[in-house]
Amino acid sequence: MTDFVKHLIAREDSETNLFYYVPSRAINIVALVFFVIAFIGHTGLAIKFKQRWFGICFFIGVGLEVIGYIGRAMGSNNPYSRMAYIIQTTCLTFAPAFMMAGIYYLLALVVVIWGYEYSYFQPWTYSRMFIGMDIFAILMQSSGGAIAATASGDGGNTTLGTHVMVAGLALQVVSTIFVGVASALYYHRLRTNQPWSHTINKSRASYGSVRDSEKAAVFDRDHAVHLRTRMSVIRNTRWAKVTILMSILATVLIFVRSIYRVVELGEGWAGTLMVTEVYFLSMDTLLVGVAVWLLMVFYPGWALGGVQISEGHRASVMEL
Repeated sequence: MTDFVKHLIAREDSETNLFYYVPSRAINIVALVFFVIAFIGHTGLAIKFKQRWFGICFFIGVGLEVIGYIGRAMGSNNPYSRMAYIIQTTCLTFAPAFMMAGIYYLLALVVVIWGYEYSYFQPWTYSRMFIGMDIFAILMQSSGGAIAATASGDGGNTTLGTHVMVAGLALQVVSTIFVGVASALYYHRLRTNQPWSHTINKSRASYGSVRDSEKAAVFDRDHAVHLRTRMSVIRNTRWAKVTILMSILATVLIFVRSIYRVVELGEGWAGTLMVTEVYFLSMDTLLVGVAVWLLMVFYPGWALGGVQISEGHRASVMEL
């Protein structure tokens, strides 16, 4: 039986085929292989460069993409599989949210390296604020996806789950916009040398110098000099600037994908975008795949080395 005939049969029996089509086995297996390679690459690079938060976020995010495409591959063999549908719906919907959490951490790292006297917030504040929004968006998307997928499989009403998922995706879009505005403002003040008055006197702390507070961690003078030198080297390398540009591009790709998913879910589970695989493959698979590979080829660790920041807004270098 040809794929086209299988597709027609599946569309006619849409009461039990939750996909409303037969997923392309070849394309989804190719996507699975690409994400498996990316998963191995990101995991290996995270270990090599000791990128804790960024590495963990992409380990989870890309791992969920792998699981999601396993679900789609299962669906290509049996489009009536409720398990396959739930796996691909839940995993592929909120996997990019974990990736965005890793990218938000990069913003804080950039602020530390280039100087947070140009930032309105202290470095870790970005992480707490935007990653907090992202985690909430993840919880909303995952719970909404589970509710909707379960209801759809039981022939029930998916409205509640759909609304929760849309709200989670919308929150992710909003948080990305906020990050974009914060990044643009930081870049403008950095280029025009306009430090914020309330942070200029704190900027030395981002390089690990001694602070007056007895509770603050104290770095010895040699370490402070080493850290300051490492920051200066990073700032003056072309690779660091290219890495930042690639991170921005990856953010834009995931942002566009999130808007697509909001519109898709807004149409409903039987909407044109939801039941046409080519839209999913071009607006989700392709965009997320390119973003993941960009951040693997231009992995932040190559340019930023083992620089880390703590919740005390203090920088340190993990020796590689």
